[in-house]
Amino acid sequence: MGALSKEKRDSIILVILGTGILLAGIYYGLVDPQLKGLRSKKERYEAALGKVQQAERLVKQAQKVQDDLLLAKSRLEECEAKMATGDYYTWSFKLMEQFMATNQIRLLDASRPQDTEVGVYADFPYKAVRCTLKASGYFHDFGRFLAALENSFPHMRVEGLVLDSAQGAKDENLEKLTLQFDLITLVKPADKNI
Repeated sequence: MGALSKEKRDSIILVILGTGILLAGIYYGLVDPQLKGLRSKKERYEAALGKVQQAERLVKQAQKVQDDLLLAKSRLEECEAKMATGDYYTWSFKLMEQFMATNQIRLLDASRPQDTEVGVYADFPYKAVRCTLKASGYFHDFGRFLAALENSFPHMRVEGLVLDSAQGAKDENLEKLTLQFDLITLVKPADKNI
């Protein structure tokens, strides 16, 4: 094979350059925009698929959420059933007298309940009352009483706890103590819109 003439060589180079330019033009003019469109559609498809999958998960969880809501409502109603209602003095005196008796504590005195700030959250739907209680008993009985009080009545709080030796205790009751504390309890509202 002989050497190509200068004209043939130039024309072959021009054909190769023209073909390259034509291929680049076809790629950047037709293929690349199509690929970008496909990538964009794929991204939108994957985003939509993710939303559909998330919606399916939420639909599957709807029954569990509804069951949890019913459970929470029943717990709230159960707790509200233990809250102070009506005459707070009678309610608190009777409740504490019964509760202390089961824990070998004797209720000596109870002050009249007074309205107080709850101080929990803004727009808290419950009010609170505070009353001062005085009782007598043994130290370990007080410990059991306070633990049982906190566990049985989560809507009550004990503040200002003072332990002192029992006044007028006889020789056999030297271990008896008097306990004075403020009991703050949430009050069930008359018209509850929670």
